Amino acid sequence: MHPPQVVQGKTQALEALPDAFSRRRVREAPGEEALKAQLYQQIGQLKVELDWLKKKLDSRLEVTRQFVEPGHPFISVRRPCQVLGLSRAGLYDQPAGESPENLTVMRLLDAQYTRTPLYGVLRMTAWLKQQGYGVNAKRVRRLLRLMGLEAIYPKPHVSRAAAEHRVYPYLLKFQHNG
Repeated sequence: MHPPQVVQGKTQALEALPDAFSRRRVREAPGEEALKAQLYQQIGQLKVELDWLKKKLDSRLEVTRQFVEPGHPFISVRRPCQVLGLSRAGLYDQPAGESPENLTVMRLLDAQYTRTPLYGVLRMTAWLKQQGYGVNAKRVRRLLRLMGLEAIYPKPHVSRAAAEHRVYPYLLKFQHNG
């Protein structure tokens, strides 16, 4: 660049500098503001509908998988999985289910629970071992939890007074005349 071009560029930059940093905005076309408001309203409506759909949607994996179409020409698998809160690996994964041995143990646990609902995990484990099944307490605990069974016993803090219950002073104290 020649020196006169540098000087000319400098003067042009100095003249344009106040406008470049001014707080005045470039005016938008009159229809753009209404269009922008309409688009924001649509975005809000879609967000509300998506939140409602996620809340109402059954969270079971089998039901959720039905909404994803792997062969769709315009929508990739990634976007529906993201919207539904499903990992792509979970889309293709098939749950194994319980083994036949576990199903047999579960039937035995259910029958024994109806006879003796007071038995907890350790007693149920001991009973199953007496029956000839080699199970440990962790497995019995998991299967009982899966079936929704829990031993019946007094839970802690059952007979505690409510916080707003007034405590009356004991007025019949022994008074010593000493």
